Amino acid sequence: MKNPFHSVPGAPLLAVLFFATMAVQAAPPKIKHKSDAQMNGTNDIPRSIFTIPAAPQDGRDPFFPNSFHAADTTALKQSPSAAAEALVLNGIGGTADHKLAMINGRTLAEGETNEVNTVVGRVRIHCIEIKGESAVVEVVGGERRELHIRD
Repeated sequence: MKNPFHSVPGAPLLAVLFFATMAVQAAPPKIKHKSDAQMNGTNDIPRSIFTIPAAPQDGRDPFFPNSFHAADTTALKQSPSAAAEALVLNGIGGTADHKLAMINGRTLAEGETNEVNTVVGRVRIHCIEIKGESAVVEVVGGERRELHIRD
């Protein structure tokens, strides 16, 4: 009987390489240091905390480094009357028993309180009454105003 390895040239060498590769792949990884194998503490993910700086000297926003938005809050503190001046009645709709007013792009019903965007920032308003061509609103903490639809 003939040996099957003698018929293929280099077959014994290929067999040795195959078994050596299998032995290396099956070996567990070697640990260089004991500290690599041990965990220090728990597996908790550290939490990032970012506070908006009050002034440019305090730092800058890492996500928007060229912007400075801490001064944007001063516009709301100036006067509630400025916020009332920035309100615009965009339209009136709804049914006769349930009227709706759109103020600065936000739809409000009678008695509803909501926030609207203005040029001085977000303002919280309360819709008191909706008439045929106007709406009476009150800036929360400010003045009452009647808004008319602009032509």
